[in-house]
Amino acid sequence: MEATDRERIRRIWAQAGVPVLLRRGKGKRPRLRLPFAPKKRDNRSWIRHGRRTDIRWDPGQKYWEVPQAWFNDLVDRCLEEFGKIYIIPALADGDSGASQGCATSIRCADSDSGDIGWARPLRLPGRSTRAAELRALSNRCADGAQVRRILAVAMVLEGRSRTEAAEFNGMDRQTLRDWVHRYNAGGIRGLKSLRHPGRTPALTELQRAELLALVIQGPDPEVNGVVRWRCVDLKAEVERRFGVRVHESTIARWLHELGLTRLQPRPRHPKKDAEAETTFKKTSPTWSKPRSPRPPPAVPSKSGSRTRPESAKKADTPTSGLRSAPGL
Repeated sequence: MEATDRERIRRIWAQAGVPVLLRRGKGKRPRLRLPFAPKKRDNRSWIRHGRRTDIRWDPGQKYWEVPQAWFNDLVDRCLEEFGKIYIIPALADGDSGASQGCATSIRCADSDSGDIGWARPLRLPGRSTRAAELRALSNRCADGAQVRRILAVAMVLEGRSRTEAAEFNGMDRQTLRDWVHRYNAGGIRGLKSLRHPGRTPALTELQRAELLALVIQGPDPEVNGVVRWRCVDLKAEVERRFGVRVHESTIARWLHELGLTRLQPRPRHPKKDAEAETTFKKTSPTWSKPRSPRPPPAVPSKSGSRTRPESAKKADTPTSGLRSAPGL
């Protein structure tokens, strides 16, 4: 490196008006120099941004050592807070600070610049696209998560800060930054939720078709030793044929996915002869004659008292024992 470049690096590292971020070698923390903090802002709290990881301050060189994972986030926040940042990549020889080492190059990024290589700040190309158009597109989406991401991008296009846009839409600032990159790459479709394909199925399509045919065909009593399939029997058969060991509940779930139910017909003996059974029913003697149906006996009514005969009623009348006088 020439002397002029070395002096330029030292001059940039010594200045106090623009933040400088020095990226070091693998496994070493980057170093950050910030302008003097006013009373309303504490640099330590601003850098940590609510995170629990502590940072180290070097009072001699006047820089902060920050975790490597915070690099991109610090670039974004410095652009948002100060509008400009110097980024010094890893030093070529030595690692004792920018004033003693040699940097390969220096990149100066501002809030309106494009990509800066390995450190990509938040950038929304096509700012002519109005936020109202994105809000109109969000009304047509059925995915609630995609709607939140569209509205967050629209708020950023309207001039809101990324922190405010992220909080209003229920996400972290770093998460919003990742979705902005997805939006830059794929537009509205890039904001859709991607479903993970999941684990590779235990059985291939051909093996599942073979399992279906095996269940429909039924077991061979001489080979399989059973007259009907159970989940425990199919478990052993799947392990023997395909070399796959699963639980009985997995076998039941596979059968349900193949359109089969767990209902089983009544067991039938493999040597059963239907014609012999019919002949036996026809030639077997009848041991008892069928009884003729007769009506059930009448049940007397139990409501009220018994009905007395008419003669008994007349004997109880007062005039029944008197004789009429002659002439009357």
